[in-house]
Amino acid sequence: MFESSIVCSLIVICNYAFRNFKAEKSLFIGFAILFVFQAVRYDYGNDYMSYFHNFNEVKHLPFNHDTIVGFGEKNRIEIGYLYLIKIFPFSDFYIFIIFWSFFNCFAYFYFIKKYVFPNYYWFALALYLFWPGGMLVQLSAIRQTIAIFIFVWAYNFAEKRNLLKFILLLLFGGLIHSSILILMPLYFIVNQYILKDKLIYLFSIFFLLVLFADSGFKNNIIPYVDLYFNQYSHYLNDEWSEKIAETSISQSLFRIITFILILYAYKVGNIIERRVAVFSLFFILFSLLGSILFLVNRLSMFFVPFLIVSLPLALKNLRNFYLRNSLIFIILLYVIKQYFTFFYSEIYGGSYYEYKTIFNMF
Repeated sequence: MFESSIVCSLIVICNYAFRNFKAEKSLFIGFAILFVFQAVRYDYGNDYMSYFHNFNEVKHLPFNHDTIVGFGEKNRIEIGYLYLIKIFPFSDFYIFIIFWSFFNCFAYFYFIKKYVFPNYYWFALALYLFWPGGMLVQLSAIRQTIAIFIFVWAYNFAEKRNLLKFILLLLFGGLIHSSILILMPLYFIVNQYILKDKLIYLFSIFFLLVLFADSGFKNNIIPYVDLYFNQYSHYLNDEWSEKIAETSISQSLFRIITFILILYAYKVGNIIERRVAVFSLFFILFSLLGSILFLVNRLSMFFVPFLIVSLPLALKNLRNFYLRNSLIFIILLYVIKQYFTFFYSEIYGGSYYEYKTIFNMF
């Protein structure tokens, strides 16, 4: 936790200090440091060692389609990821992580640089680095993060109204993490209904309904899920039910503030900013639903890049100095609180608290 806190703090502070000049260079240096931090990590994150062992096992499998498919079915791993391992030119998982870290940092560097005003690079970085759903969780979700790279790349083609390339990229991503296939209809939202305010009204109504459900409805729905959808009941066991029932006031307030800011970004932004805002609404949608059914929460990870750029877009358009800075303070206070809570949680604390590197191996 100490090493992560120091690295993330230095990156954000330096970008804040240089926000009015040399902002792009500061952003690049920040991600260069972040690349090293991610590239040399070892056994950092819940699933790191699982990926490590799977990589080594796949590398030793014969290059036979049936064998690879059998391994994927046994371990519930998409075949595209297994073939990616097989064709990767190096047999060392640490080198694979170096390449993964490069693409991860490049994707977020590109997205922030493209959509965020330079004065707010530091704020987008703070959201990505300190909010646990950003960098920290994605360090463990290696396969899904590759799919996120692909989704960010495909989004560019959606903006350009290139349906074929958008679909081909998502099909390719589906070979690595099948959940990305659910996102195909979003192309039409970007290009057909982006200016339809009715869509935003529907989002608002749904947000209020699920927010209400989050505080009480899910406790009532658990017995029905257990009765009629027993295959999902292990996601709603007693321990998990207690955790999802404990929605704090701060979490609810953060969701409301975030939702209002995204709506504001949509209302006052240009066409590009409005597209990003709509995709950020999907983050809120899936994260809210994820508080009822855990599996759905994984879909929200695809929209993290959009969230961390849409909030700065909203804030830069707020002309009231005191309101803007008050909101920045509240958001950062919540994010940092969640950051430290993450390291002491039962689920993540043990695998993230101590930062280890590949140099510990020698």
